[in-house]
Amino acid sequence: MEYASWVAGYLALSLLCFYAFYMNVVDFGFRLDHSKIDDSSLWRYALTEQIEILKLLRYDFFRLHCPWSKKTSIKYRVEEAHSLLQHMHHEKGWKAEDCHNPAKHAQIAHDCFQYRSTFWASQIFNILTAPIRLVLLIVIAVVVVLIMMVYDGATKSFKFVFSKT
Repeated sequence: MEYASWVAGYLALSLLCFYAFYMNVVDFGFRLDHSKIDDSSLWRYALTEQIEILKLLRYDFFRLHCPWSKKTSIKYRVEEAHSLLQHMHHEKGWKAEDCHNPAKHAQIAHDCFQYRSTFWASQIFNILTAPIRLVLLIVIAVVVVLIMMVYDGATKSFKFVFSKT
């Protein structure tokens, strides 16, 4: 029974670490629409930002890569491909106009996105390894800061990193 509590704790930590990584990926990948975020106060900003991130998480996991309905997945993949193809080119020659042809929907969904099973397998792996990756990231950051302090001296390197000029 003790192992079950350790496993449950690790899974809870894994989900929190995965969500932290997902938040950064969404924000740094410019997928987060900052015009929908209310920045009138810190609490409103944090709340509306988390709501928008959760909407994107739901969209990614339960619409684009819907585990129970291939039809739903194809529908949202074609919509996403249409919006992306208006500004980009696909390596197989798909154009935004092709998304209006229902006969091509399955092939567009296949060519423009990862398989659903591959997506879910990789995301489960990412969830299970998220705490390990987070610890490695922190260790690397500490090593980089220590190297900066040793080579340049603490005041010189931090003044360079945080200077306004």
